[in-house]
Amino acid sequence: MQVLRLSASTRRDFGGHAEYLLKIFKWDPATATFQESRMENQIDRKTVLADRQAFAKWLLTDRNIYDLDRGRLIVDEKFLATSAVSVAPGGMARSQNNIAYGLLDDAAVDKALKDYVASGNALRTIKSVAGFNLRLNEMSCTGCHQTHGIAGFHYTGADPASEPRRNAVFVPGSAVFFADRSTGLADESAIH
Repeated sequence: MQVLRLSASTRRDFGGHAEYLLKIFKWDPATATFQESRMENQIDRKTVLADRQAFAKWLLTDRNIYDLDRGRLIVDEKFLATSAVSVAPGGMARSQNNIAYGLLDDAAVDKALKDYVASGNALRTIKSVAGFNLRLNEMSCTGCHQTHGIAGFHYTGADPASEPRRNAVFVPGSAVFFADRSTGLADESAIH
């Protein structure tokens, strides 16, 4: 939900300013209501900053490095937020959208990546500490909202070919939608 919008004439330094409140609600059949829920991969900075060591111990394992590298990491629920604010424009250059900044010691991440490779594992997408942090940011709700072209809406649908190209949506779903769809198909195949 867009909660703030300033026009370019009001906020000239960025050509405008908008803030989006992101939340997730899950249906609770027992109470027949929607309940606020933790957001998948949206790290709660306050929680993690209160115990960086626990987060580093959880994240910097071979299994989690593998999953992060391949875009399949699911952050442990105890580290997740129930809401987030995404600021536009500016993407990951805006500090509020860069949730991974300062959560982990760069030297610890560098060591974990080197140890991972030294153990005979291969990294496909993460090649540096900066790449590790970028990947972690992009997997968050705010990161997806800022970097995946359709503003975090997971299935918008594609426009018909008759729509003018300058105003058309060409890809009907987000990267998250297609990843979830592939996982669903793989899970379905495994069951049968």
